[in-house]
Amino acid sequence: MTDNEWDEYAGGWDTNRSTTVYANCAFAELLKITELAALSVFDFGCGTGLLSERMSPEISHIVALDSSAKMIERLKQKALPNVFPIAEFLTGDLIRRNSLMHQKFDLITASSVCAFLPDYKADLSLLRSILKPKPTIAAIAAPARAAGMTLAISCDMVIAADDVDLSYPEVAVGVIPAMHFVHLPRQIGRHKAFELLFTGDTITAPEAERRGLVNYAVTRASPRQSARVWRQVRRHVARGHPIGPRCVHAGQRFRIPPRYRKHSGYHLQHHFDRRFPRRPQRLQREAFAKLVICV
Repeated sequence: MTDNEWDEYAGGWDTNRSTTVYANCAFAELLKITELAALSVFDFGCGTGLLSERMSPEISHIVALDSSAKMIERLKQKALPNVFPIAEFLTGDLIRRNSLMHQKFDLITASSVCAFLPDYKADLSLLRSILKPKPTIAAIAAPARAAGMTLAISCDMVIAADDVDLSYPEVAVGVIPAMHFVHLPRQIGRHKAFELLFTGDTITAPEAERRGLVNYAVTRASPRQSARVWRQVRRHVARGHPIGPRCVHAGQRFRIPPRYRKHSGYHLQHHFDRRFPRRPQRLQREAFAKLVICV
């Protein structure tokens, strides 16, 4: 390994109050949302292993990766029996040649490293490739809009705080919510989806629960509801064959035959952008309404 810009911080990392407080808070939040017992963990951007050190007594084993050789040397000095440190950058080559990376992990922790990644999308793809396929649960703790809604309802289950609201506001600014044309009708039915997408109305979390957009609207006083649901789902999935969730996802995957692509939301968005570029907001709304009627 060549010199790394983080090497100079390794000596005082474990005695820095801010880093230890951060690790303690990260560990406390982790315990709120999942059970660590018997999990295999990949600690990405582990530093000197402050978080790994706290997780170590609770779990099966940890593979801890950091690009700073001096940070990893400090972690090795702690001699944690179930923590296996690697001093390298995360790459596809590393995953292929290092036997520690050949397994699939139950959990990936990345407590602060994501802010420093040069290619976030590529690294996220690599992380996904080493994670065991499992159901996903979205936890909505703040108002969800547009793409935030798409991300949430793309998960297998959705839990929202009962004091947040949700909406698809694109229509208010003359933009076609193309992605939602595909996802939302499959979730709550064509008519309810049409109403939300073409009025831009804001609905509360309890109303979203009644409409089938979220599984549960829970009070902020009971944040462990999501953890309880996750534990129940994980327990039942673990009893069955892992192919089960994959079959559900495959059955819901949307592929548009070539002859029908001209009617898809993606085509509508492209058609709208071509016909009405850089129009004032009022004119965009009027043009949008005409385009929708034509469709």
